[in-house]
Amino acid sequence: LFIHAGQRAPSSNVTHSEPLIALAAVTRQRFCAQLGLILPKVAQDLRDHLNQRLDTARAVRDMQTARDALIEFERGDRSWIDGIRASLQQRLHERDSHSTRGGHTVPGRLELLADEAVEDQLLASRLAGRIQDASSQELSDLRLRLLFAEGRVELAPTDVVRPETIGRILLDEWVHAGLSRDTWKQLSNERSASVAGKVVDAY
Repeated sequence: LFIHAGQRAPSSNVTHSEPLIALAAVTRQRFCAQLGLILPKVAQDLRDHLNQRLDTARAVRDMQTARDALIEFERGDRSWIDGIRASLQQRLHERDSHSTRGGHTVPGRLELLADEAVEDQLLASRLAGRIQDASSQELSDLRLRLLFAEGRVELAPTDVVRPETIGRILLDEWVHAGLSRDTWKQLSNERSASVAGKVVDAY
């Protein structure tokens, strides 16, 4: 659309027309819209896996754990999807901002929040790595096109098309939807490759 994948991105001193910049914005909007359409498929994949775990559990404790995870997911999956879509739109409107939702800190919880922040970063990074691996060619092409259109030398750290941003949004909205990190860890170990394979379709 903008340049071939084999071409180098332009230097930052190149003047770019407003139509190209507008086209880059539309490209991101379409990416977010496509990702939003994919989310129900992602949720269904996770739901099917949780059902399968329940069906194959033999020990009473394993059955209870699987049942609790399934009930929790069915209670929060709609909020998770809606939250992701809302967060994607927020990133589009505040693309260069590092602001996040719900930034209130309660005294006495700083250490706990710090531990959770480190854990969340690790969990999100693992999913981002899977998305990166699954979408390497598609992401590279999209990155070059956006860089050319906007006259940049690199995408912003929080650019909505980055796998790191997507992984973080999916995890943050998981927590905001009231879903547990323990369930995320279980699903991440078993289904992250499948989730990444579906997310790549948005590119």
